[in-house]
Amino acid sequence: MIDKSSASWQKNPIWLRILFWGSNKVWMNKKSQAIMFEWILMIGAIITLLLGFTYPNPVKAEVLLNMSYAFLLSAYLWAVLIRLSDKYSIWRSV
Repeated sequence: MIDKSSASWQKNPIWLRILFWGSNKVWMNKKSQAIMFEWILMIGAIITLLLGFTYPNPVKAEVLLNMSYAFLLSAYLWAVLIRLSDKYSIWRSV
């Protein structure tokens, strides 16, 4: 859990606090949930990549490959966000 009422949370940069706006209420209550979502994005990238290479219609295959790139980019950005949260120690240790 992220303890947003602590003094250490208030010391974090404003851009980091903005990135985690809504957490604990809307999404990402725990770090394990954030890592699970990262895995879901990676699995989506792999599935759409495989489908894109094997789909017989080239137009739809291109759409699937573009979706794969979008999944991969999202997974990378999500991983960066998780690592930033580790760097700034925003996860509450239970």
